[in-house]
Order: sequence, then C-alpha cells, then structure tokens
Amino acid sequence: MLDANVVCRQLDCGVALKISNSSRFGPGLGLIALDDVDCRGHEADLSQCRSPGWGIHNCGHSEDVEVTCRANGVQTSAKTPFQVQLVNGSNRCEGRVEVLSFGVRGTVCDDHWDMVDSNVVCRQLDCGVAVEMSASSRFGPGLGLIALDDVDCRGHEADLSQCRSPGWGIHDCGHSEDVEVACRDPEPPSYFIAFVTVTVVLVLVIIAISAAFVRHQIKGKHESVNTEENESEDMKNTVYEKVKVISVNTTSGSESI
Repeated sequence: MLDANVVCRQLDCGVALKISNSSRFGPGLGLIALDDVDCRGHEADLSQCRSPGWGIHNCGHSEDVEVTCRANGVQTSAKTPFQVQLVNGSNRCEGRVEVLSFGVRGTVCDDHWDMVDSNVVCRQLDCGVAVEMSASSRFGPGLGLIALDDVDCRGHEADLSQCRSPGWGIHDCGHSEDVEVACRDPEPPSYFIAFVTVTVVLVLVIIAISAAFVRHQIKGKHESVNTEENESEDMKNTVYEKVKVISVNTTSGSESI
C-alpha cells in the first residue's frame, strides 16, 4: 500500500484503498516498464521510489498492478483537524484510537507512540490526562484503513492533526499494532483541597456567628419590649394608687363637713 499511496498522491487522488493484479481493469500491452518497486511512503511521485531500473523485469502482463484511490482524498493539517474517538472502551475516555476525516475512518499504529501523543488525544477529547497506553491488548484490533503511523506530538498541540506524521494512510503496520489510550480527569492538587477545606470551615463559622448574633438581637428586642410593658404597667399602678388616695381624702373631707 505504500507504493499505491505514492501513486494516488502523485495523481492528487487522495489515498489508496485497494491494489490488485489485472483482475479488474485487464492486462496492459507492450512494455513492462517497472518491477520490484520499493517506495518508503514519503515520495512525491513514483520516479523517486527504488527499482531495478526502467524496463528491467521478470513479469508478464497478467501481473500488471492496479490501484484504486479515494477521489478527492483527505488532506490533513492544522487547518483541517480530524475527529478522534476512543472505541470499545467502557466510556468515551478509553479505548482504541480511531481518527475520522471527511468520512474516512482509520486506526493509528503504535510505532513511536508515547504518553505525549496520548495526552494530546485526551486533551482533544476533554478527558483529562493519559494514564495508560497499549497496543490492541485490551480493546482489540481495528478493521480497514490504518490511517496514521509514526505520530510525533510535542505536547502543546490542540488536536492530533497538528502532530507530525508521514501522512494519511502511510504506514508499515498491522492492526495488531493499533494504539489504545486510557484517560482520566486529573486529581486536584493537595493545596487546592486544603484551600477548599479551609474556605468551607470559615464559611460555616461565619454562618454560625451570624446566626448567634441574629438570635441575640431578637432576644434583646423581646427583653426591651417586656421591660417597656412592665414599666407601663407600673406607671398605671402608680397612677391608680394616687387616684385612689385622692379619692379617699376627698371622701373623708366631705364626711367632716
């Protein structure tokens, strides 16, 4: 597929989906120009790939190679980020890494993959930090296209498409090397927990003091009202006694006359 991808890229036809030998499009005629072509995957066109040379071969036209590309293939860059998913896990923050761009889905090979790359995936998914990575041991191998290989993130990237790699569909892996990642929300630092604890305690103390103050104010008002009522009653009693005395004196004077 590496050789096929070079052909598709040279023709601006995206990525290779299928290769075969004269089974679909029929054999050619005349010169067999190349044999034993060996591309590494980074070449801009087929002429940059190694081969014994022009016209050197030991083939017949029944072995003419055929390639099917995906038209208008995917071009991945920071300007066109692709989606990342973790599949087959118990939640969306763990599983086999799969990427999706313009309707094309594929897995990611674990060659050169490390925790820096894993953290970029976890950050892109808003799943905290990476705590584990492996290769098809827990969530199983994928199917179909292996989309990325030799991914090299620096750690500051916002999503996986900003990390370096040979290119979409260029790899030398099998699905037994599909990378898996498990993420977890980071635990808050101990000083933050201490700060929250102290804050809660202070708030509770303030609430308790405020409640005691309010109770004291209410109690004081009740006592003040009771005092005023007692004073009013005493005044009434005093006035009543004075009136009673005056009435008695008046009555005594009248009897003397």
